[in-house]
Amino acid sequence: MKHIKKVLVLVFAVLPLGVGAVSVNTSASTETSASVPDVITTSVSTDADVSAQGSMVDESSTDTSEASSKLFVNTLGVEVIHSSQVATDADLEVLNENIKVTNANIVRVDAAASNDVVVEYKHRAKFLGLFSVTVVSKTKVTANENEAPTVKTTLPWWSFLTTGSAKVRDAVDISLTSSPTITVYTSASVSAKTKAELVEEIVATLETQAQLSAGAEIK
Repeated sequence: MKHIKKVLVLVFAVLPLGVGAVSVNTSASTETSASVPDVITTSVSTDADVSAQGSMVDESSTDTSEASSKLFVNTLGVEVIHSSQVATDADLEVLNENIKVTNANIVRVDAAASNDVVVEYKHRAKFLGLFSVTVVSKTKVTANENEAPTVKTTLPWWSFLTTGSAKVRDAVDISLTSSPTITVYTSASVSAKTKAELVEEIVATLETQAQLSAGAEIK
């Protein structure tokens, strides 16, 4: 046991702060008011474990409580929660915010860039096969002009010290690359609605692969 503790101290010592930092025994409580351009917004209050991209939280001793939140609405007062409700860029921004409100695993959704859609997602993993931690992946889909879109999921550099992360990353990219929703996404077809559909496809794929990975570990 003393040997394991020495190894952990050494590993934690070499991990840099910031991106890729390790946070152990962390309890976070935040209250935020999100703002979406050209839409009516409501406040969001949460008491939850928050993990930035590249960070790690020891879930074995993290204090969490149920989040209390309200959905965002567009200028017409509509709670945009599905791609079928998206007609404008403002609607898309509302949808992206509401996805984060309704899904605790979603860290960030960004579709502001002209051809890119990015989703950051929290995965559960085992650090050194011992401790339950959260690893945040970043899935980016880029529309190209005359060829299939580029799909790439990345993980923090230290993810090789965790179990299961790499398999989920590869499975997500393979699944998205063959998805009909993704394959028709080109720079010529980019619109608020197509981006909304793409965001939903990415989130659904991340959820599915995370659940499959969790089920495999239980077995």
